[in-house]
Amino acid sequence: IDGQYAMTRAQRVRAAMFPETLDEGMQIPSTQFDSAHPTNVQRLAEPSQMLKHAVVNLINYQDDAELATRAIPELTKLLNDEDQVVVNKAAVMVHQLSKKEASRHAIMRSPQMVSAIVRTMQNTNDVETARCTSGTLHNLSHHREGLLSIFKSGGIPALVKMLG
Repeated sequence: IDGQYAMTRAQRVRAAMFPETLDEGMQIPSTQFDSAHPTNVQRLAEPSQMLKHAVVNLINYQDDAELATRAIPELTKLLNDEDQVVVNKAAVMVHQLSKKEASRHAIMRSPQMVSAIVRTMQNTNDVETARCTSGTLHNLSHHREGLLSIFKSGGIPALVKMLG
């Protein structure tokens, strides 16, 4: 325990800010004398964790956007494929991508993709493909830009036709 108390200030701060770097079962002794007043390190630990999570989320958002942007041209081709199994798998993938905000923005910014989604929805006889394509349009419709892309691609008449 004496060795733990001898930890440098930097080690205590690192342990408070990045607890995942601690060895399994290792406890960091508190330098707190009065339990009513938290130490400066304790006061900074929670905001530090929140900042770290925000940075991780930002990195993941960026990765999602880049992945979707690279995948869209290929998925657009697959939605236009003659093999209905391929079309179904592509529709499922596009629907999954549309559930994430960064990917959804990439989809709605691709007129070719939105047109391919509408065309697939109109021409399919497969219930699962129709569900995925209409679900994708539903996800896009939560944004003004998505509504505009659906409108420009002829999606409104296609959706109305599906209802009738």
